[in-house]
This record gives sequence, structure tokens and C-alpha cells, in this order.
Amino acid sequence: MFEKIFLWLLRFYPRHFRNEHGDSMRQLFRDRFLAERGLFGRTRLALDILFDLVTSVPREHLRPHPSATFQVEGHRLSEQAISEMLRRSHVRQTPFLLLSLTGGFLIAWLGGAPRWLACIVYGALTYLTAPPLRGIGTFKENWRTFELLLDEDRIEQRHAGRILTLHRSEITAFVERRGFGMTVKTADPDRAIWIPSVVNGYEDLRLRLSTWMQIQPWDRPTPELKPLLDSRAGFQCFLAVFLAAMMARSVTVVVTVMAFSIAYLTILGTNLFRSQRAPRVAWLALLTLVVVLVLKLAVVLW
Repeated sequence: MFEKIFLWLLRFYPRHFRNEHGDSMRQLFRDRFLAERGLFGRTRLALDILFDLVTSVPREHLRPHPSATFQVEGHRLSEQAISEMLRRSHVRQTPFLLLSLTGGFLIAWLGGAPRWLACIVYGALTYLTAPPLRGIGTFKENWRTFELLLDEDRIEQRHAGRILTLHRSEITAFVERRGFGMTVKTADPDRAIWIPSVVNGYEDLRLRLSTWMQIQPWDRPTPELKPLLDSRAGFQCFLAVFLAAMMARSVTVVVTVMAFSIAYLTILGTNLFRSQRAPRVAWLALLTLVVVLVLKLAVVLW
């Protein structure tokens, strides 16, 4: 019954829009209907459909109908695929984030820092470093709008209200990271399309694109000195420990944390030097952190 109501609502869209997107919209409705159960989930689904209907139907009727008529193949993301992307980009970071904040708080507490100050600092840090957790709803809504259209000589991406069309002649490379997805590159870095590996029909899409140009494997940068320490997770860990050192009063704790911080900053500085493209502000921030650590150690020893 619910699907019949949804199909009736689709009639408000222009005919050419229904012919092009009707099947993918029905599939998206089925996926969300199966994934969002219960009174709250079904109510949210109904409100989303009504809101989208009110905002998109007038826009599609006012939008000029493209004169070119061609057959395209649409690729979208199911609810299961969106959940997998959410796990990769958001949920996987959570344990390390919580571990870093908990470790920093314990170091500050063992170092004799005022408990009220440690609670305020790490409470604020938790709020500031947890946008991935707060943005889960927005992340899902954005990727529900993702659609990829592939024609004989062009590929078009529709995502979060933005449409990007790349013609076959302007594509310079296909770079694929197996298990994650493929990047369609052009001479302009701002004109690139990311194709997640969890999009429906990815293997067929990959096979068709391989007839355009050879797909290059993604070359992982040589690890050398930049595994965990030179990453977002490494910086979160460093920040949690650095703040603990600033609040601690114990000489042993400050010296131990300072050794860890200096090691991290050395690795970060080495990689900045090797990149040869680091802005001056990065070097200034690095030097400032080192000076602050030295001053803190001097204060504790004094």
C-alpha cells in the first residue's frame, strides 16, 4: 500500500523526469522502507518524501527539458551501502577518539591537574572533535541523493544538489582503490568524480569504464615515518596528551608526555620537510608547540 501511494506521488513529476529517475527513486524508497522500521522511522520517511515532493516538483517543472535524448544507466546507493560508508568514515574513528580522550584525561588526573579543569577541557574537546558522530544524519541524507549516470561518451554525478558532467574527451585517468572506489580525474583537480565501490552495479560500471581507458591502481604512499602518527587520528591523540601535559603538575608525567610529544612533532616536521609544500603557518605552529612544551617543563622544574 505504501509503495502504491509513493508511485502515485511520483506522477507529480514531469514525464521525462519519471522516465529517467523513476526506477532509481522506487528502489531508493524500497531500501529506506525496509531499513527504517517502527513508528519513528516510518514517520521520518513520510516527512522526507513530502518535503522532497514540495521542493523538487516545482523545480523540475521549471527546469528546461534537455533536447538531447539518450539512454543512460543510473547507479545509486542502497541503505546498506550508505551504512557501510558510514562505518568506514565515521564509526571506525570512534573507538580511537574515545580512547585518546580517556587516556588524556587519566594522564591529566594522574599528573595532579585540577579535576574541574580537566573535566571542562576534555568535555569541550569531546564536543569539538566529535563532528563525525553529530553529522551522521546529514551524511546519510547527502549520500541518499547520490546518483551516477553513464552514457556512451560522458559520465554525470548528481550529489547533494550538485551536478557534475565529465565528457570522455576530458577524462585523464581512472584511479581505483579496490574495496573503496574509483576516482575519475581530469586536468582540473576540482572537476573529479568519486565512485564508491558500494554503489549498485559497480562491477558493471567498472567494466564499461575500462573500455574508455585503462584503470590505474591506487599507489599507496610509502609508509616510512607516517603511519598512525601522521594522520587525523594521530593528531587527536597528540592533542589529548598535549593538553594533559599543560595541566599536569607532576614532573614525571610532564617529562614522559613531553618525550612523546617531541617524537610526534619530529615525525610531523620530517614529513612537512619532505613534502616541500608546507605553508609557513604550519612551521610556525610546529615551532610554537615545541616552545610551549619547553616552557611548561621549565615551569614544572622551577
